Amino acid sequence: MTVSMPIERIVAIGGTYGPETLCAFEAQDRIVGVLSSAKQRGELRTFLEDKTVVGTSSFTWNIEKIVEQEPDIVLAYAFRFFPDYEEQLDAFGVPLVQMDFHAPAKYSKETRNLGWILKEQERAEELVNFEQQHIDRIKERVEDLEPGEKQRVYFEWYKDYQAVGSGTANHNAIVVCGGVNIFEDETGYPTIDPEAVPARDPQVIIRCCNEKDIFGYDATDTAPLEEKRDGILTRDGWADIDAITSERVYLLSTYSHSTHTSVFYSYIAKWLHPELFEDIDPVEVHSDWFEEFLGIEYKGLYAYPSYPVP
Repeated sequence: MTVSMPIERIVAIGGTYGPETLCAFEAQDRIVGVLSSAKQRGELRTFLEDKTVVGTSSFTWNIEKIVEQEPDIVLAYAFRFFPDYEEQLDAFGVPLVQMDFHAPAKYSKETRNLGWILKEQERAEELVNFEQQHIDRIKERVEDLEPGEKQRVYFEWYKDYQAVGSGTANHNAIVVCGGVNIFEDETGYPTIDPEAVPARDPQVIIRCCNEKDIFGYDATDTAPLEEKRDGILTRDGWADIDAITSERVYLLSTYSHSTHTSVFYSYIAKWLHPELFEDIDPVEVHSDWFEEFLGIEYKGLYAYPSYPVP
């Protein structure tokens, strides 16, 4: 791929991840088009409120509107191909640059590549170093755990009884944070028999949530979160599960992950091993990221309860 430098006008199609990363690079003035979903993210509102909407989803673009913005590049996801859109953009001489900032395995490389394109290599290293130092700290503290000391975890995806299996980023999160995924024998995100959970008796239950109305930068009311958590605590046939009797049931927002896996891992590690991470405050890690890279004050709801249940 040939990209003409300098890059001054960017249409960011990659969900909210592309725009957030560009804002973390302090390159919001170069953004000329985003998806409607990106403008709904509270953290990004002040950066994106005047940007043109060029699509409704990461997979539904308005090519005519994109071309009207005269972008130097279109920044999109790399985890899938967009042959039809790429062909149309090629006809107008607009390069499609694909990067996955949300994928932990790709993050350092993608961030450094974008830093090179933007001529912001120093900022790229700051972003990479923030992630690495926090993730390395978690890995170092759990590396000597004996098998019996690792917590058994049931990680539920967005739907009831939709488990997290091996080969997924969330399975990797459990492992990195010193846990054992009770459904590691499954792959992807399978729907499981509710009776399979008591049989495997998890010590910790984590439910991932993507609802914009109960989680995120603008959320303030914990009542919907309490109700959702109570629904898990009172599921039929689950009363004797270790995680239920100890009430170690937690809700975690997708927004806590975003382009900063270190924040996501910090919440999980603290929940799984509070004794190993007594001096680590995941909310503080999250706040530091907001302040250092977006220049905004931390607020909102991203995890519930945010800290380990006594």
